[in-house]
Amino acid sequence: MTASFDSAEELMEHLKKQIIEFPNSEETITYSVEKKTGTGILDLTSFRNECDANNSLWNVSTDRPITSHRKLTGKFIVLGKKVVRKLLRWHVGNTFEMQTTFNGSVTRSFNELYNVVLQLTAKQEQYETHIQEQQKHIQRLENKLNNLDMQREVKIGMNNFKTEINEFKTEFDELKTEFDNLKTEKSIEKHKSEEDIANVISEVRSSQNNYVRSFNELTNLITDRFNTLDDKFKAEINFMQYRLRKIKNQSLTESSGKLPMLIEPNEKVETDSNSFDYLHFENKFRGSVDEIKKRQTVYLPYFINKENVLDIGCGRGEFIELMLENSVSVKGIDLNREMVEYCQDRGLPVEYNDAIQYLHSVEDNALGGIFLGQVIEHLTFEQIITLVELSYNKLKAGSYLIMETPNPLSLAIFYRTFYVDPTHVKPVHPLTIQYLVESIGFKEAKLNYSSRVEPNWWLPTLDVEEAAIKNVNEFNEGINRINELLYGNLDYAIIAKK
Repeated sequence: MTASFDSAEELMEHLKKQIIEFPNSEETITYSVEKKTGTGILDLTSFRNECDANNSLWNVSTDRPITSHRKLTGKFIVLGKKVVRKLLRWHVGNTFEMQTTFNGSVTRSFNELYNVVLQLTAKQEQYETHIQEQQKHIQRLENKLNNLDMQREVKIGMNNFKTEINEFKTEFDELKTEFDNLKTEKSIEKHKSEEDIANVISEVRSSQNNYVRSFNELTNLITDRFNTLDDKFKAEINFMQYRLRKIKNQSLTESSGKLPMLIEPNEKVETDSNSFDYLHFENKFRGSVDEIKKRQTVYLPYFINKENVLDIGCGRGEFIELMLENSVSVKGIDLNREMVEYCQDRGLPVEYNDAIQYLHSVEDNALGGIFLGQVIEHLTFEQIITLVELSYNKLKAGSYLIMETPNPLSLAIFYRTFYVDPTHVKPVHPLTIQYLVESIGFKEAKLNYSSRVEPNWWLPTLDVEEAAIKNVNEFNEGINRINELLYGNLDYAIIAKK
C-alpha cells in the first residue's frame, strides 16, 4: 500500500498499527514525499528536523531519573517508584531493549535515506544544468545552419546574376545583328573609304570576341567556384545535421526523468557507446573524405564494369562515392547507426546491418565484388574466417574480395595509428590473411602495401665510397631493413579473386 506522512511520529504510529493488525502480512508501504519548492527541488527542511529529533530520542532507557514535585511525600513516592521499577525490570527489560534496537535501526535508515535523497537532489541539479548547456549548444548549431542557408541564398543570387549576364549577351548579339542589317541597308558615307569601314568592323568584331572570351572565362570561374562551395556547404550541412541529431538524442535521454540506480560494489557497469562520437573521431584522425577516396582509387580497376558491389563497414561512404562516380552499382552496410544516418543524409545507398547476417541473406554467386576498408582489425579471428567463407560463396566467379587493414610488419602502426582507435581488436598478419583466403578457395591472392611513412622519418644511410669505410654497403642494407621495420608501409590490402 502507499501512504503519505507529515512527520516521523505519524510514520512510527502507523508502523506500530500495521505490526499489530497484520503481523504476517507481506504488503509493503511506500513512503512518498510531496512537498517541493518552486524550482522543482524537494524541500527537505522538515525531513531533516525529524531526523534530528529521531537522533536525539531513539535511545529508550528504563533507568530514566525518577523525581517528584511534592515536598513531604515526594521521597516516599520516588522510593516506591524505584521499588516498582526494580520489580518490573525483569518483565519489561527485554521489551525496552528491543524497542531501543528498533528505534536505532529506524533512525539509521532515515539518516541513510536522507543522504541518498541529498545525492539524488544534487544529481538532479547537475542534469538540469547539463540539459540547459545542451539546449544552448543546439541553439548555436541551429544558428549556424541558418547562416549556411543565407550563404545558399547568396549562391542563388549569383545564379540570377549569371542569368542576367546571359540575357545581356543575347541583347548584345541582337544589337550586332541590327548593326549588320543597317550596314547592308544603308549606303556608306562617301568620305569614308571601304578600308576604314573594314577596319572599324574588324575592331568591333575583335572587341566582341574579347568580350565573349572574357565572359566565358568568368562564367567558368564562377561555375567552378560555386560547385566547390556547394559541395563544401553540403558536407558542412550534413555534418551539422548529424551533430544536431546526436545532441538532441543525448538531451532526450538525459531529460527522460530517470534517476540513476544505486550500484552494488561488484556490479559491472556498461559504458554508453553514444558518448563516443566515432564520425567526429574519423574526421579528426583518419583524414578527409576526398583524401581517403584518392587513396582508394587504386582499387577501382577491380570493380569497374561490375554490378552489385558490397562495401562492408562503409563508414563515411568514401568508397561508395568512388563507385557511384564511376557508374558502378554499390551498396554499403555498417553497424554504427550514426554513420549510416550520416551517409543517408548525403543520399548514399547505405543501411544498418551486420555483415555476417547480411551475407547469409544474399544468394550465392550474386555479388560483383566485396570491399572492406579498415574493418577486419575490428573483428575476432573467428569472425574473419566466417566472413571470408561467406564472401567466397556469395561472389560471382571472377569477382574480387579486397580487405584493407593496418600492416603489423611496420612497427609504425603501433605508435602512430593502431592504438589511437579504441575499437581496434588486434592487427592481422598479411601472411595469415593470405593463407586464409587461399585455403578457402580463392585462386588469386596478392598483397598490396601502401601509405609508407614520410621519408623525413627514415634513418639516413652513409653516402661515402665503399673504399672509405669497410662494409659500408652491408651497413646501409641494415639501415634499410631497420627503416622498413620502423617506418614501413602503414597499410596493406589482400586482393583475392574467386
